[in-house]
Amino acid sequence: MNQRVMSRLLLATTAVLLFIPQLCSYPEVPDDQTVIGLPKVYSGDEPHYYIVLYSLLFDGDLNLQNNYQNVHQGGMNAGSRMSGSSLDHHTIWFDDGVMTRWNDIYLGWDEPWDLDENGHHVPTPKANPRDQNGHHPEYSTHPAGYPLFLAALTFGISDPVLLESAAVYLSWIATLWAMSSMMSLLQTFQTSTWTCAVIVSLIFLGTPIWHYSRAMFSEIWLLAFTVAAFSAMVNNSSGFWSGTFIGLGTLMNPPFALLGIVLMAASIR
Repeated sequence: MNQRVMSRLLLATTAVLLFIPQLCSYPEVPDDQTVIGLPKVYSGDEPHYYIVLYSLLFDGDLNLQNNYQNVHQGGMNAGSRMSGSSLDHHTIWFDDGVMTRWNDIYLGWDEPWDLDENGHHVPTPKANPRDQNGHHPEYSTHPAGYPLFLAALTFGISDPVLLESAAVYLSWIATLWAMSSMMSLLQTFQTSTWTCAVIVSLIFLGTPIWHYSRAMFSEIWLLAFTVAAFSAMVNNSSGFWSGTFIGLGTLMNPPFALLGIVLMAASIR
């Protein structure tokens, strides 16, 4: 068996191992067993990214006030696991030109909230008995670039359950793209295809990349954009695609633009 065939088998095995976590979801009730089925968003910033994606596709706006309210009332705007929960709002709004953060006004998710007559969680102010300005628009504290990018890729999916899973599956697709770009980049410095494949497998299976390939975070896309930008620059000596990838990454995380300086310096040399 020659090196090229062995390398392809190794990379295919790596891709399958990265996909296996996609078949599992954390239990919605702590005492339950791990759920086998379509992947779902779990915790951290995942539901807060997903709720922006949901608002973009189903509401056509970035105002999340109604979407978080839907979550508290049992809706799936932040994913099925968060349905009916006291999910805190990662949002801001402006009153008379002054920015206010939601968590400066209301109790956090781990504190006791008030309940309405139907038993639904109601955001509870820290000091005042009720929020006098509770109907203001709320906008995410997270950059909108990542949900906007996903919205372009998932446009047309009308089933919230499928949308949630598609958003997670796309992280795996981004991981495969990053693997391919890494192989292309390494092969410009190392002639052995097998050696490059081993390095790629170790990097993608021996680091948190394995976790991020199963999660709805922008980091996996930032990785893909980074490797693709450097690969395009090294292999094609073209700044167009490198700049495009850096631009997309900057929309997701503004400090990502610093990588553009590195690429510009490399192109000048």
